This record gives sequence, C-alpha cells and structure tokens, in this order.
Amino acid sequence: MSTFPNYAFKNINASGTIVVSKGPGVLHTIIMNNTNQNGSTLIYDGLNTSGTLIATLGSSIPAGTDMIYDVRFNALTVQVVGNQDLTLSIG
Repeated sequence: MSTFPNYAFKNINASGTIVVSKGPGVLHTIIMNNTNQNGSTLIYDGLNTSGTLIATLGSSIPAGTDMIYDVRFNALTVQVVGNQDLTLSIG
C-alpha cells in the first residue's frame, strides 16, 4: 500500500505580502513557475516580514525549478516584489 504526504499548495502570482499559514507546518517545496527580471521573493517564518527569513529567491532562478526545503515553520509569510509566479507545497 502506497501512502502520499498530506501537502496542500498555494500559488502566488502577484506582488505583495501574503500570510500563507497562520499556524505551524512544514514548507516542503517551492516551485518557480515564472519570474520577473527585477523581482524577488522572500519567505519568512512568522506572521509578517519581521519573522525569521527562510529563503530569498531572486529573478535568476529559471522557471520550472523546484526547491525542496522540508523545514518546519511556526507561521508562513511570503513577500513578493515584482510579478513572480510560484507555488508552495506545505504540510
């Protein structure tokens, strides 16, 4: 019998600050769907951008790149500058 992880996903495709999760979980994967040449994405452990920085994703990451993190968070906030398009899988 095969079991699959219970991951949810969140697609983000506009600039701004988005609270992805208000509670604890695991950031499994970030997939860059499309990038803006002048854009960046910052991932924080916390309810806002004053939380601990988990990752900074620049515009040089090619579309289609998936990055596995498998890190725990207390809450998850994403700040997008420019028009990045990414999908996060979280559990």
